[in-house]
Amino acid sequence: MRAVGEKKTGTIRPDFDRSISIDFQGAKITTDTGFLLMREIDQRVNILSGAVSQIDDLRSPRHTDHSLLQLLRQRVYPVAAGYEDCNDRLAERGVFA
Repeated sequence: MRAVGEKKTGTIRPDFDRSISIDFQGAKITTDTGFLLMREIDQRVNILSGAVSQIDDLRSPRHTDHSLLQLLRQRVYPVAAGYEDCNDRLAERGVFA
């Protein structure tokens, strides 16, 4: 038996259907494949990395969990995918109206 939080490695096949395999490789996935294409292009051309190199990061490293590159990707990718401000869907929910 594995300890809680221990990483599972390898491939398993469920007893109910041996044609199915479950692989624990920890791949990055998304339901919006456009994001994968944007990230691939961004990594090859270094668009956002170049932009980040022009921004002074005045945050304290001790209080920083995410790099400027991560924050910029989090903001730019949804906007490029057509999500205007990343919060539009919340505006239609009663609690936020």
